[in-house]
Amino acid sequence: MDRLTLVGCGTAYYAAHVARYWFETLAGLPCDLDVASEFRYREPPLSPNSWALFVSQSGETADTLAALHYARDKVARTVGVVNVGTSAIARDADIALPTLAGIEVGVASSKAFTCQLAVLAVLALKAARDRGRLDEAQLAAHLADLRSLPGLLNQALALSDTCRRLAGWLSEAQDVLYLGRGPLYPVALEGALKLKELSYIHAEGYASGELKHGPIALIDRNVPVVVLAPRDGLFDKTVSNMQEVMARHGQVLLISDPRGSRRRGRASRRPWRCPRAAGCSSRSSMRCRCNIWPITRRSPRAPMWTSRAIWRNRGRSKNDPGPENRPKTLAGLGAGLFGGRRLIAVGLATSPAALG
Repeated sequence: MDRLTLVGCGTAYYAAHVARYWFETLAGLPCDLDVASEFRYREPPLSPNSWALFVSQSGETADTLAALHYARDKVARTVGVVNVGTSAIARDADIALPTLAGIEVGVASSKAFTCQLAVLAVLALKAARDRGRLDEAQLAAHLADLRSLPGLLNQALALSDTCRRLAGWLSEAQDVLYLGRGPLYPVALEGALKLKELSYIHAEGYASGELKHGPIALIDRNVPVVVLAPRDGLFDKTVSNMQEVMARHGQVLLISDPRGSRRRGRASRRPWRCPRAAGCSSRSSMRCRCNIWPITRRSPRAPMWTSRAIWRNRGRSKNDPGPENRPKTLAGLGAGLFGGRRLIAVGLATSPAALG
């Protein structure tokens, strides 16, 4: 293929946005990224040698399905990354990649987001190897980093008490900004979306470098700013943006690994230390990208302390079960039930040979 088009809505769009960095950096594959609800209306020209990849938790997202129908006769191959194997996108795409996330029962689709990232990461590594961008040793190192994720996630679950302490502070805010660079920019967008959905607090995510081009006018002592900045090749640039916020008396919550929080934690209101992924020093390394999972992961074994506590602190009705308990349309129907020739199961490969 000569180009890859990535399409999704909401959380699925942000997962595709993260994957765009991987495909371009690791595989050297040019990518286009589109919001599904806008894709077909602008009638984009698509190369017959390109592929189109569509991400949807339920596999029934109407705009994403319509985008797939628009593209399938114009590209060489269509791929669906879905959680429901019996869904329309799984049936209509040339290839369906299951996320195997299990039933998604709430509006907060963080579990699906995490699994979408895992599938897209493996797919990016496969593309990188096939295009000759990774040798066997490099591929093995990336796969080893991916296999370390369950341990990092278990460490991240220990942050529940920290989440609860921060909830009271954030619940008083009327507006919250999220900042991130590189693949953590779409993670910032996803964090802002989750705060809006679960806590009814206005939140916006921005690329850190865009702060000075308008959004900085919103900063004052009443606006918390969540900064995602692991100690990687982009850390110093993000810190300079954090200093701009503090110069305007903004309240900074720095989410970083131990090295990053030790270096700049005193300058933030409350540094939040996430587990550090091995080898997080190069901006182009998948190892650094593994920091995304500890930041975004929600486990069925761990309550969403921050969002739940904020929701409760803001005086929601006792009769309202909360947005995290409202069912997603068709989200749980047939999740994980995959079969048929066109479905390809993707997991965390245990060896380079498993990507063959």
